Amino acid sequence: MKSYFRFAAACGVVAITLFTLAGCGKDQSQPAKQTSQTQTGEKPAASESTPATPERETVAREEKTANAGGAASAKPSYSKTTENQSAVAAKKSIPASKISASKSASAKATMPKVGLSEKLKATCRVKVGDVMPNAELADQTGSKKPLKSLMGPNASVIIFWETENEPFTQRLIESALNDLQIDVADAFADRGVAVVGIHVGGTSDAMKNGSKKAGATFTQLHDADKTFFSTVAVERLPRVYLVDGSGKILWFDTEYARGTRLAMQQALAAALTGK
Repeated sequence: MKSYFRFAAACGVVAITLFTLAGCGKDQSQPAKQTSQTQTGEKPAASESTPATPERETVAREEKTANAGGAASAKPSYSKTTENQSAVAAKKSIPASKISASKSASAKATMPKVGLSEKLKATCRVKVGDVMPNAELADQTGSKKPLKSLMGPNASVIIFWETENEPFTQRLIESALNDLQIDVADAFADRGVAVVGIHVGGTSDAMKNGSKKAGATFTQLHDADKTFFSTVAVERLPRVYLVDGSGKILWFDTEYARGTRLAMQQALAAALTGK
């Protein structure tokens, strides 16, 4: 009897052991399968019962749109500044012609002012707004010509100069004659602008040699006795004047320096605006 119970107990122990071993093997097989999927880079298939979240629905719609519609055409992007400017322009209804006119007006040159001390003003017989006096003087060939006949239809630059000077002043005058040849006579010949030089005092030969040395080919008149110059000023040479087509003085300077050259360019631009 005792032997029977011992045999039954042994069988039970064996049965329990086998059941336990079977259960452990089943649990260990699942991690092994997952490890194998991770090593091969495969993603586990989604379960049909996986709930649809908003993120998944958004991704699905985007993929569907891309596949169905192909590459969508890119819309132009506008900066905030451009949008604001467009809105303002639309609100005010500014015509394009008015904008162009405004830009053109702002680009117009203004006539430089003639700033003179009281001492220099006292040397002037004519001023801005006056008409340049006229006279009949001999040119390089000895022929007498009225100053007015040599003026350009739109504007003229008249320089009074002399050759009886100290070396520094003489070089300054030669520089002025050369600059006017390049900056005005050559540059504005097709704009109805003329340049006339008036040699004050000295001799006709001095006038010819002086203008030749300076490279000035524009007409020179000889005011031998300084009579004509006395109707314009009492002293200080060289003097440069800009007059319009009628001979009215628009701008002038009682000397010639770098500032004079720059101001002359500005004055010419203003005088020729619209011409």
